Amino acid sequence: MKREILAFVNAEIGERAARLQAEARRTQGTARAINSLGVLYAQYGLYDKARAQFESVLGKEEYVPALINMGHLHRAQGRVDAALSFYDRAYKRSPTNTSVLLAEAMLNHQLENYGVVRKYYDALKSADPALADRHTYLNLRGEEGARAAEASGTRNLIEWMEEPR
Repeated sequence: MKREILAFVNAEIGERAARLQAEARRTQGTARAINSLGVLYAQYGLYDKARAQFESVLGKEEYVPALINMGHLHRAQGRVDAALSFYDRAYKRSPTNTSVLLAEAMLNHQLENYGVVRKYYDALKSADPALADRHTYLNLRGEEGARAAEASGTRNLIEWMEEPR
């Protein structure tokens, strides 16, 4: 069964992956091009391939989208400490980036670090009120917050980041 799923995914993304690989070659491996290929792999659950792309970028520079995406990979696999480390690195590079603020707030909410959540969520509300409104559960604590997050369908949402914001 797993083999059939992998074959389906490869058929589904094959053309897009080839285009992105060609773009990466054409641009001599810019962070943006390689990160975009990693995002494609991540969106289809090919985390090992995605990780290789993000690590390739991060081996050259602290590119915020790749930092966020590595954090997302770790979060998706339950490695919250590693995820937080990548999100913190991204925050140091771009403290007003709305993707960074949201990732920090969401993971800290999961960890029940509500004081930290408030810091990031307040900054997010100032920077992008519409995005903050889609994640109002971040205002809530404990069981109430957990239930609201589940009900909203955003608790485990991962928005892969292709470009800096």
